[in-house]
Amino acid sequence: MSRTIENWASLKLDNDPVVLLGNGASRAIDNDSFDYPSLLSRAKLRESIQNVFASIGESDFEKALRLLEITKNTNSLIGVEETVTAEHVEEIRSGLINAVRSIHPTQGVAMSPRQANKAIKFLSNFKSIFTLNYDFFLYWLIQKSRATDEPTRYFRDWFTGGFFKHDWPEGIYLDRNGLQCAACYFLHGALHLIDDPEQKIILDVLDEASNQTLIKKVSEVWKGGRRPLFVSEGTWELKEKRIEESKYLRHAFGQFKQQLNGVDLVIYGASLSKQDQHLVDAINSAKPKRVFVGIHNPSGSSDPRLAEWKKKISASPVTFFNATSKGSWIY
Repeated sequence: MSRTIENWASLKLDNDPVVLLGNGASRAIDNDSFDYPSLLSRAKLRESIQNVFASIGESDFEKALRLLEITKNTNSLIGVEETVTAEHVEEIRSGLINAVRSIHPTQGVAMSPRQANKAIKFLSNFKSIFTLNYDFFLYWLIQKSRATDEPTRYFRDWFTGGFFKHDWPEGIYLDRNGLQCAACYFLHGALHLIDDPEQKIILDVLDEASNQTLIKKVSEVWKGGRRPLFVSEGTWELKEKRIEESKYLRHAFGQFKQQLNGVDLVIYGASLSKQDQHLVDAINSAKPKRVFVGIHNPSGSSDPRLAEWKKKISASPVTFFNATSKGSWIY
């Protein structure tokens, strides 16, 4: 490479690459709402849980959950019987769900037309789109792409009539109008996905023809006692266990591992910390042809994140690009 960190426009991706989106993609749209301190303030957690976050010196939900999971397991091993730790874990998880829900307005989605059009253009580069985010942005872009004038590619989440259709063609396929459709997967669940414990199915609770009252529709479903499908456990082992318990998540994660082999992978807005080691292992096992990682506000060759990523991604060559350069995501 002539430069340590490239611009998006200078990258030469192979045909039909795959993208993985993380929280940084949502923060690019609305940083004031999706950064961890904002989410923590919206979660409205009790003082004892706030003390847990204070002890780790961060507002990272997964790190707090990991600490409590370790405490719970330790107590079990030494024979200490208590329920407070488990109650705190559940309150943090519920608080995160409510925090993400509270960000979205009751009407529509807080994403400008300019942001939406740029995001659709960016996502149109990929045969499959995998996201770790719980919010509505990708779901809304799926709907928006169908209304875009002369779209180059539609996006599909493989839900129809409220049910997940696991037998849809994977990757790109042509719809009845001859337009390409790319597959979208919510690897860690999302606000609009409901895990029905009795029917063992995942329901898409939203009307695909409308994006005007997303939160209202979801909130009505939650009132009936159902919960959104969220993977927010504090360790990668527990996350992987949760994924295995869900038909949809198991299928989505299986596609992630299967589709990466020999193709270009773009990672945007995901740091892949130790709590996401299952994703790092999947990437290294699949051996993508190349991995392109977006770096927000890069500080040049001395940026410590470069070395960290090189250490994580051991099976494929890694190229870095400026996450805010022209053509990247919403820029």
